[in-house]
Amino acid sequence: MKLWTGLLILLLAGAGCSYQGEDSPVAAPSDDPAKTAPAELYSPDKDPLVNPDSLFQKAPAEPEKIARDETLVRYLKSDPGTLNPLFTSSVYETYVEDTLFDGLFTFNSDFEWIINESMVESWEKTEDHKTWTVKLRAGLKWHDGHPLTAHDVAFTWEAIMDDAVPTKTLRSGRDQLESVTALDDLTVRFVHKEALPTGKWNMLYSILPKHIIGDKNDENRKKDPSLKKDPYYLNYAQAPIGCGPYKFVRWERNREIVVERWDDYHGKKPYFKRQIFKVVKDPNQALNLFKKGALDEIEINPLQFATQTNDTDFAKLGVKAFTPTWSYYCVGWNGSLKPDKANPFFADRRVRRAMAHAANIPLVLKNLTYGLSRQASGIFQPGAWMYNEQVQLLSYDLDKARALLDEAGWKINESDGARYKEIDGKRIKFEFTLLLPQGSSLGPGFAAIFMEDLAQIGVSLKQQTLDFSALLDRLRGKNYEAFMLGWSTGIDPDTNRNLWHTDEAESGRNFVSYSNPRVDELFELSRREFDTVKRADQFKEIHKLIYDDQPYMFILSRSATWAFHKRIRGVTFSPRGVFSVYPSHLDWWVRKEDKLR
Repeated sequence: MKLWTGLLILLLAGAGCSYQGEDSPVAAPSDDPAKTAPAELYSPDKDPLVNPDSLFQKAPAEPEKIARDETLVRYLKSDPGTLNPLFTSSVYETYVEDTLFDGLFTFNSDFEWIINESMVESWEKTEDHKTWTVKLRAGLKWHDGHPLTAHDVAFTWEAIMDDAVPTKTLRSGRDQLESVTALDDLTVRFVHKEALPTGKWNMLYSILPKHIIGDKNDENRKKDPSLKKDPYYLNYAQAPIGCGPYKFVRWERNREIVVERWDDYHGKKPYFKRQIFKVVKDPNQALNLFKKGALDEIEINPLQFATQTNDTDFAKLGVKAFTPTWSYYCVGWNGSLKPDKANPFFADRRVRRAMAHAANIPLVLKNLTYGLSRQASGIFQPGAWMYNEQVQLLSYDLDKARALLDEAGWKINESDGARYKEIDGKRIKFEFTLLLPQGSSLGPGFAAIFMEDLAQIGVSLKQQTLDFSALLDRLRGKNYEAFMLGWSTGIDPDTNRNLWHTDEAESGRNFVSYSNPRVDELFELSRREFDTVKRADQFKEIHKLIYDDQPYMFILSRSATWAFHKRIRGVTFSPRGVFSVYPSHLDWWVRKEDKLR
């Protein structure tokens, strides 16, 4: 049970940033957005293929009615970088890891914290909320048959909290743990440094095998304390031993990953015998493969959802899933706090707000998302308990953009119409490059629209597409001017702390180096506030402060747009879309009389 609490998820690469924090870019539209402009907005409510009742039908109590030998072929937009949960950074990795690993606790579709009864026999906490004692079920095993014990649980948190292991992005919240100790083979104790309303979320993580990865006395661990570079650990990252409902079979790089149902799984058995994750980087190819029956589920972009899934080939095999999510696309500005990395453009709040006024979001929504998304008003989305309805959207207004740039000292040069400013004795032209993740459809279309508007106010924009791993390297090194990704709100908004806190500005997931003392203070206060009303007010203030500062330009709140084989049932929606709730894929099923192929 891979429990992704950071991002969307960077939906990255496809988030956010999951760590969706994970971007989940959709496929590429025409380079000229005007060519794809709809005569009228598409309405999913009027599409008979959208959200049919059968898609959400729960499995019957009679096991004989359910097919048990089917293979589910799933879609990955990019090849994972690792299958070791310690180093996961994209949703493509979590999709696979969800099948291979398990954990002590999870959450439901309403983001309510729940126990994972397949692993935990009982648990208790002290009245001061600081100490949690968890008793594991007897007889738990790893895929290689080795016993799974409380020592594995303690080892997992030891690795996460080890400064030598580069897992800083996993530590948001978990750094509040004082200790995780195995009392015996079946009992583990979590002790928090202080009472926190978020304490229960600090125990969400996939359990790792101590007997394979090794403790600090292990020889391989001594050679590579990072657990990441030595061939021993690299081999594990490519062929992991887990404890989840499926076991690893093979991984053909940039082609497919195969997992098979593990008959000794201690929890609910999956209905599908096998899952194959197909890597298809071209979204149009992916849709064609789906129509031919070679893929059983795919994420599709709004263009495909509205205009390319209404033909008879699609209707023969497919249905569509649509739901608004707590995720958003945005453009991040390099605001590095380090003098040697300081950006001449976007460290100035006035410039960032000028960029927002120069972005024609209404046109983006119409021409690129077909009305399937809404303009984003910051880090929290409508319907969320922490959403601030008082946030005022920055309107598309080129005159306001010009005025703010003038105020910030970026003056128009009459000879070429470009803006210049003297900084540290150098005359700098306002031109920058927007980095886009490979496979993003929104990115190129947005950049084309944004480029035209920026040219009208004297700013030059270029775009560069990078492989997701290369893009992350650029962000971590602050070697960029602007980038486009997507992020998701975590199961608790405290999990987003690592995106916004000053402590994360130069070495964590705060890629834009955002620093606001009041935001830092509110995050610390909310961590200790048990009054839910007061806590909601704190996050609402965070919401407004971040939007006003515009460390990211918030473009749109994303909706989940997927296609499923029409015979698949048991799909669940949550505020984070289709795959955010465990055991999401375990609930999918097919009637015995309905074969997938």
